[in-house]
Amino acid sequence: MSKAKQPFSFSFMSYSRQSQKSHGIVTVDAGRLLFKKKTEDPEEDALQDYVDTITGEAKKFYVPALMSFNGKKLTLK
Repeated sequence: MSKAKQPFSFSFMSYSRQSQKSHGIVTVDAGRLLFKKKTEDPEEDALQDYVDTITGEAKKFYVPALMSFNGKKLTLK
């Protein structure tokens, strides 16, 4: 979807590594993932860059904190 530049909705649990706190669930109504090169840092690789296509803001989230994609709940197995 991101390759086709088609936005999608997703939600994740926020987390600040600096403050070691969460500010709850973040919902992105229309976003697109940004591709990046793999690094040697596992914590950096756990972060996913994205752009909120409504606000135009570029942000990041931790992939393990992803909770939903296009309205479908995700679970880890």
